Amino acid sequence: GFLFDEIGQEKLTLSGVPIQITEGEVGIVIDELIATRREGAAPTFSTTELLAKSMSKAMAVKSGALLDIASQQGLVNDLFACSESGRSPFNKTVYVVISENDIDNKFN
Repeated sequence: GFLFDEIGQEKLTLSGVPIQITEGEVGIVIDELIATRREGAAPTFSTTELLAKSMSKAMAVKSGALLDIASQQGLVNDLFACSESGRSPFNKTVYVVISENDIDNKFN
């Protein structure tokens, strides 16, 4: 996790960051974490869950990024390894299953 040396009104000093976060992503993750706390997250979320949400949003593959086949397959595998694969950490629908019957009804 993060290791904080100093937390002040105008200054935050880190001496350690999670290994998954690159140097360029540290500021983004910290900003997202602060924004989440300011918004007043739901009381059902633990500090660990809030940090995970902030990290997932900041470190997500950005729209329009080109991924090779192995990276695409890795994303799909990671998605279905999640305990709640149908919803994002922000409670948005990730995918929808459409039955063959529903598809036929849409086009007939």
